[in-house]
Amino acid sequence: MKGYAKGKYSIGKAAYLSNLPLSEFMDIIMDLGIKSKITREDLLEGYENLKKFF
Repeated sequence: MKGYAKGKYSIGKAAYLSNLPLSEFMDIIMDLGIKSKITREDLLEGYENLKKFF
């Protein structure tokens, strides 16, 4: 989690290295008060990519 908090790892990589599902990792960092580095643009880009498959 320190690697994510310091910007060394992406949230996905940090969850993987922590051997946790992404959703659980996100819950933990939120509980610890670590702010997400995911931007609005990241979310919109992910949404647009998902629309290509559905």
